[in-house]
Amino acid sequence: MWVAQNRFDLSENDRWAEPLDENLTHVLAQNLSVLLGSDRIIAYPWRIDQKPHYRVEIQVLRFESNSAGEAQLTARWTVIDETRKEAPYLKESRLTRPAKGKSTDASRRIE
Repeated sequence: MWVAQNRFDLSENDRWAEPLDENLTHVLAQNLSVLLGSDRIIAYPWRIDQKPHYRVEIQVLRFESNSAGEAQLTARWTVIDETRKEAPYLKESRLTRPAKGKSTDASRRIE
């Protein structure tokens, strides 16, 4: 947890139940499926015969809770149209959401 400029406090007791990259991939694929109304969302690595028409790449730059009890996520993402070979659409998103409480457990449940 970020507590001051140039200082972090790492919790020795609070850990993710699964690898964070796997969890993010699973949740993003699930959310894209719902938002796009499609069951054709596949996560990398995909089979050679399932190469997608569009590819989304995401680089998480920041994902943490701060001393104010807010969850913060900064990510750079791109959508690539594999069928046209055009320049990719590139964007950076910064999200901050209040946690439901000040505890570590509450900071994982944002509003």
